[in-house]
Amino acid sequence: MKIAIISGSNRTGRQSLRVAEHLLEVLDNHEKVTRTILLDVHTYNFPVMDERLGHLETPHAGLIEFSNHIKESQGLIIVTPEYNGGMAGSLKNTLDYFRKEFSRLPMAAVTVSSGSFGGANALHQLWWWMLYNGGIVSPTKLLVSNVVTSLSQEESKEKSRFDKNSHKFIDDLMWLAEKIKSND
Repeated sequence: MKIAIISGSNRTGRQSLRVAEHLLEVLDNHEKVTRTILLDVHTYNFPVMDERLGHLETPHAGLIEFSNHIKESQGLIIVTPEYNGGMAGSLKNTLDYFRKEFSRLPMAAVTVSSGSFGGANALHQLWWWMLYNGGIVSPTKLLVSNVVTSLSQEESKEKSRFDKNSHKFIDDLMWLAEKIKSND
């Protein structure tokens, strides 16, 4: 199965990209994954959304490629930091370009914060967005609290918890994606 990860922040010094890269590495070593792709909103740098992809006469650079990666995937992980009580604006801007690509697609949410709540507000906003756009949402979430410690090379409670939870999170998404795929 092909799994796509959207890294949703374009902020300088973003830690959520490191989380996305970690998940990409775990997926690359998963027995049921044949291909992975990291879709980084910072790299694509889409302008402020002026119209959905399907309505643009001349699509912005990268929109069709981004769309195709999502359509070819059997699962999608969206990683966002929590900014001001919600998902990153750069992520929301990117997602607004698309709609049909997300219909009936197994999705999972990862939220990141430097504090102890792991981006819970962003999680609720992201889940609502996933459901609204017709995604099939994995009930297993990954909240990454104290992100710097969780990604540290040094052993800590946060790092140990993150490693354990990230593997379970991916296994649950893969289970969901397999169930959906087998019913198509």
